[in-house]
Amino acid sequence: MNEKNSFDINFGLLFYNIISRLWLIILSAVILAGITYSYVAFFVKPVYSSTATLYIGSSNGPATIGDVNISDSLAKDYEVIIRRRKILDEVVRRLDLDMTAGQLRQCVSVSNVSNTRILDITVTTPDPARSKEIADTICIVASDELVSIIKDDYVSIVDVGNISSSPSNINMPVSMILAALLGIFLSVLYIMIRTFADDKLRTAEDIERWLGLSVIGTMPYAKEFDNAMSGVRKKRSKKRSDSGT
Repeated sequence: MNEKNSFDINFGLLFYNIISRLWLIILSAVILAGITYSYVAFFVKPVYSSTATLYIGSSNGPATIGDVNISDSLAKDYEVIIRRRKILDEVVRRLDLDMTAGQLRQCVSVSNVSNTRILDITVTTPDPARSKEIADTICIVASDELVSIIKDDYVSIVDVGNISSSPSNINMPVSMILAALLGIFLSVLYIMIRTFADDKLRTAEDIERWLGLSVIGTMPYAKEFDNAMSGVRKKRSKKRSDSGT
């Protein structure tokens, strides 16, 4: 029974310490959110994504289930072909880009919509207009290249790229909220550690609970008495120093 009560009192003390140090929790959340905002604003370079879409159709009439299954497997080949140096070199040449085909490849991702002949080509660069321009040009160059490879199919551009108004690698509100939550967690964890690591005996109940001793009486602490004794000790120390000289 005593063990259960001790846990109740400990958690009650923890709750009290959390409430009494609410300022610390709020301050930690604000500081970490501010640090995150400053870091993202000054050190994270924003990049913008633009996505264009290709459709690879069959020239032999409506697609059958077998055609869809084959096209799904071929889509992986198309993804690799589009990111090959031959196509990217042509894109670099047409747009007069200040980068190599290998550097451009790092900015390009190709994905296939499952069970379809649709390919999404996404380009990510620091310039939203440049991202769109590259995505559109890749679609144009890839269309010609794929048609020459897959003789019985045709390639058409379904969607051109978009000019994004917001960066794809930065979400400031979410970043600040996560930082604030981390600040709250760390401050509460600090309070918990301080609370449960504190083994000082402050009350008669603490002595009875942890030492198993009965308290007969208590001596009140008088701050004035302590100050007076401190003054007496200073005077004695001064007299000794004077007599020594």
